[in-house]
Formats: sequence, structure tokens, C-alpha cells
Amino acid sequence: MSKKDRVAVIIVNWNTYELTRLCILSLKNSQHNNLEIFLVDNNSNDNSDKKLKKEFKDLHFILNNENAGFCKANNQAIKKILLKNTYDFIMLLNSDTEVSPAFIKPLIDLLNLNKQIGAVQPLILNWSDKSTIWKYEGVLNKFFGTTTHKNKNEKLLVNEKTVEFTEWLSGCCFVTTPKVFKEGGLLDEVFFAYFEDVVWSIRLKKHNYFIALSKSSIIYHHESGSSKSLKKNNEGYLSPKSHYYNFRNHIILLRKHYKDFNILGIIIYQIFKIIVYSLYFIIRIRTKKLINSWKGVSDGLRIKI
Repeated sequence: MSKKDRVAVIIVNWNTYELTRLCILSLKNSQHNNLEIFLVDNNSNDNSDKKLKKEFKDLHFILNNENAGFCKANNQAIKKILLKNTYDFIMLLNSDTEVSPAFIKPLIDLLNLNKQIGAVQPLILNWSDKSTIWKYEGVLNKFFGTTTHKNKNEKLLVNEKTVEFTEWLSGCCFVTTPKVFKEGGLLDEVFFAYFEDVVWSIRLKKHNYFIALSKSSIIYHHESGSSKSLKKNNEGYLSPKSHYYNFRNHIILLRKHYKDFNILGIIIYQIFKIIVYSLYFIIRIRTKKLINSWKGVSDGLRIKI
């Protein structure tokens, strides 16, 4: 195997065997053959680890005896990759994605071309409608402290710039270098999951790195996965735990980086947010979501950072 442009791809699996399998198969069909996959299993109870180990013997497996969360699981693999010191690039990739064959080259070409670019995110399209965008440009509202995706569910327009820059990238998929992780640090494990990508992006910018987007690199996202049920239940699709981390981590983000935002604006928005969500959950009789949201607010305010 050539040592040029060697890519380590990290996938975290938690009870998503079928999706993870499709993700791995799409990577194996990639035109970039100089990559290795690090699969971190977060103590799945669907026998994912056994089935994946049996089918894909060439992967690097890290098997946890608990659900360590998205951040810690990725960090476990990143530390292992940094210790090996044989990879040029590190990619984080969600298990509920499938990649296009040529998606890697535009990402690493950008990093090779401009050393001021700290990370690159591909264009992420909806699997169910490949003409629409799932996530692309991340927008950070400095007054209210909100994080949004500018292009979510918009139709893909072909006659646009192929390279752009963003305020924050999606943890769903991005590629960076070992050097950037060493300088900017790993994912913040206090977040477990959600908003860790925003915090990491803010940190990169404080180290004078740009974050780029490439429309020449395309992956597809399945609207499912560990935080969203495939079947609707009496609490809806999105789990109560997801709402807990949404509220908790948003507040922790704002506490950690309050100097980057307008204090009055973020207080007004957070009060507005919990009131609106609470009213909705009460009307829809989403009791667990209501309780988890308020617990998220409480924990977000009191957790030591």
C-alpha cells in the first residue's frame, strides 16, 4: 500500500448494523483505495460487533463495554490513529451514511492545497431524495447563540461554487489531519453527542484555521439511526434522550463560549426555546420529552465545565 494520502476513517456503531454495513460497503467501493476503517462499537445489543467482525475482517475494531457516546468513541479511535503515526488524514463518518465512489479526493485535495484549511466537509444529500440537501453550510447566530444549517432540504443547484467556507461543520462527515487534532484538540467528551461539532469548529477557528465545504464531494444520509427511531411511537420519532442532549449541550456550548455571543440574546432565546418546546410537548402529550428537556436545561446549567 502506498504511503501517499493514507486515510483513516472512523465509524461509530450503536445498534445500527444494517446501516453501518451499507456504509462500510460504500467505502469499500471508493475510488480511493488507500484507506483503513476504524469501527468503534458502543456496546450494541443487536450483535452488531459479532456480525461486522465476521463479515469485515480487515477493519480495526474497538469494542466498548458501555455506550461511551459519540465523542468518546471517536476520540478512542483518534488516539489510536495518532499513536500509529502512519496516516495523512483522519475522517469521521456517521454510520447512517453512504458515500459516492469519488468523494474522498476533493476533500484531501483541498487540505493538501491550503494548509490554512483545518477541516473539510462534503455535501451531504438526503438518501430518500438525492436532489435535496441534508446538511451543508453551518450558520452560527452570534446574537441568539443558535446553530442552523442554511441549506437544509433545499434543492441542489448545479451552477454554484464548488468550494465554500462555513462557520461550523457537521460531525456527520468531515476530514482533517492528525496535525489539526494535535493542535485543536479532540472532541469534547462532556457533550456525549450533539453540538460537539460546533464546539470543535469554534476551537479550530481560534487556532486560525478555516473550515471548507466541497460540493465536489458527495455523501448520502439515511433519515434514521440511533437517535431517531425507524418507527413512530407514542413519543414521536426523535427519542426523549435526544431532546435531553439538545437542551443540555446547547447550554453547555453557550457557557463554554459565552464571550463569543450576546449574553442578553442567548438568555432570551433559551427561555423562549424551553417555553415553546414545553407547550408543544404538553399539547402533544409527550411526557418523557417534556421531563427530559427540563432535565437537560438543569444539567446544562449545573454541570462543571
